[in-house]
Amino acid sequence: MTDAYASEQGLYASRTEGSNDNIAKWTSRLKAAWKAAVAVRAQTLARPANQRRLFRFDPSSAYFSN
Repeated sequence: MTDAYASEQGLYASRTEGSNDNIAKWTSRLKAAWKAAVAVRAQTLARPANQRRLFRFDPSSAYFSN
């Protein structure tokens, strides 16, 4: 689930196999869980090992030049 699933109304949940999608309305518990998940993701991506793995577009690199 990405940040795109969060809205002012709540969290969008897409279903499969013909089930209807829905939005889980924000509650204090859901907001706390969402904030905790976002914080964990930020900590994980901030680690040096993960910074090296993130793709960064650099048009001056040899890979993109002709």
